[in-house]
Amino acid sequence: MDVRCERCGTEYELKDNHVTEEGVTVKCSTCGHLFKIRKKSFVLTEPVILEKKGAEGTGDRNWMVRKADGTVLSFKELTTLQKWIVERKVSRDDEISKSGETWKQLGGIAELASFFLVVDAATPGAPAAAPMTAAPARTPTTQPLPAATPPSQPQSPVPTPAYPPQPAQPAVTPPSQPVIPTVAPSTQPSEPDSWGTQEFAGDDDVVKKWKKRGRRKWFLIVPLLAIVAGVCGWYLVSTESFMSVVHSIAGKPEAITEAAVAQYKTGQAHFLKDSKGELELAIRDINAAVAATGGKYPEAMAVLGEVHVTRAAKHDLWINALDQKIAALDLQIEALKPKDGSEPRKEVLEKIAPLHNQKVGIQKERNVRVDAARKDLDAAKRYIDAAQEADPLAFAPQRARVDYLRVLKVGRDQIERPLKKAQTVKPNDPGLLYVEGALYADDKTSLDLAAGKLTKAIELTPELLRARYLLAEVLIEQKRPDDAKIHLQHIVQASPAHELARDLLATLEKPPEPEKPKVPGQPDTFEGWMKLAQTLQDQERTKKALEAYAAALELKPDDPKALTGRGFCFFDLGQLRNAVKSFRQALRKKPRHGNAIIGLAEVHKDRGDTDNAIESYQRYLETFPNGPEAALAERNIKELQ
Repeated sequence: MDVRCERCGTEYELKDNHVTEEGVTVKCSTCGHLFKIRKKSFVLTEPVILEKKGAEGTGDRNWMVRKADGTVLSFKELTTLQKWIVERKVSRDDEISKSGETWKQLGGIAELASFFLVVDAATPGAPAAAPMTAAPARTPTTQPLPAATPPSQPQSPVPTPAYPPQPAQPAVTPPSQPVIPTVAPSTQPSEPDSWGTQEFAGDDDVVKKWKKRGRRKWFLIVPLLAIVAGVCGWYLVSTESFMSVVHSIAGKPEAITEAAVAQYKTGQAHFLKDSKGELELAIRDINAAVAATGGKYPEAMAVLGEVHVTRAAKHDLWINALDQKIAALDLQIEALKPKDGSEPRKEVLEKIAPLHNQKVGIQKERNVRVDAARKDLDAAKRYIDAAQEADPLAFAPQRARVDYLRVLKVGRDQIERPLKKAQTVKPNDPGLLYVEGALYADDKTSLDLAAGKLTKAIELTPELLRARYLLAEVLIEQKRPDDAKIHLQHIVQASPAHELARDLLATLEKPPEPEKPKVPGQPDTFEGWMKLAQTLQDQERTKKALEAYAAALELKPDDPKALTGRGFCFFDLGQLRNAVKSFRQALRKKPRHGNAIIGLAEVHKDRGDTDNAIESYQRYLETFPNGPEAALAERNIKELQ
């Protein structure tokens, strides 16, 4: 097999059995060049770059240059490539690669252009040197290729590559067989393994250049670390706010289709109209959106919970109105009965009978409303729990949770924590402002705060009709009926089927009833009737006290003190069912009313309802551990257990 050294051109003759398909490394005895010979259909030589001692693995792969005739050369150092260009071993048309998958022409690399200019200037009028081909002669030569020199007056400054001096090679007669050397370690520093990912550089001092690049990286890394630290601090200080922004940027999950979003928005539009029929349509459409996503639509599930909460709150309003009707009928019936407690005569019974039948009908309607409210609250809890489980940091489930607790009539201390959590995320959300206004509206001393929250909610979302209706009720309490009419008229115009708004507006627009002639000695104010009722109660004139409380409730139908006083009158008269209703009505208006809690506990105890009695006594102790009735509550709990 005939072999030629690609550096000096010396030819050798090797026996075929010395060359394998994996290749054998040989060293030219003339110039010391190392190359590898493989057994193929044609002879292929390639330079060998020796690895450092102790190098581990194969991470430092060689660069490859593919010449026009298919020959592939390998190198590691950038200076080797620069030297080959000047020596015309490679040309502009040759291609370079590190992985062998993608190739790029050397002439297209800007950093190598200066070296090709040196070659061009050394041979005026000639293009870049063509790749070397094997000489036909078999005579060995020891003359190296002439080094290119730059022109005397180059048109632009061209860096001249510096090479380590080559020791003079003595004239040696080439042997018939080349020397197969033992691989010696290379003493030249290799390029970084990531050199191929950077642009080619004309500067030979690679280490210095990489130090400069390292310093430049810190100008990017330091600001980036500062940003990351700020984001982490934001997350730790206000996780809910941070995740809210993340959710708004990320958008809806892939599982939420455009059709589901459209159904959800349609349901929201029905929800805003706030009438009985519109709420049913809202439940239908939002439920369809949730089903279309397989239950993976937290916002829709939370709003669906709010719709059920709103329906439960409306049932509660009707229940309060029915309770007032029942109480008024009870007063009429009691007024017809003989004052001495004897059995009423036939004509009296004939007058009592229709009142009693009317009362029974109202009680049936009340029971239906109570059952419907309970079912709506149960459904609301299911949807809100599912929404928070699907997305624990989402805002809508937090807002829905606060509204649910409000309608459930739990203590204010149980509402404060979830309310503050929701306010941290979106303090000016119209729906949350409505819930805050509703909480303040339950306390007659905070009506101004309620009106402020509800007004702000309406300014942000004028079509939020449930906020308008509640504001109208607050304005009526503040003796501002004309302002209330404006909001009620707006509701009836936007949602003609809004039953509560129509009824309340009709009440305000009907002509005032003529004032009843005052009875000498009778009070004409709420406070006067309350004082008289309490005096009569202390004198054990229970029926007269009940009439006085009824007169007080005509002036303030939802006053917790009047309702509680009336409850004790019913209790003293043995009307335990009416007493329970009156105490519960008072607690709906003021959940922390101590006398109403004790009154309810006493009624349960008297009826033999031990479990409810103990629960009511414990509720009093939890609310007023040092209250005036605490000792009574503790003693009765011990007796009942």
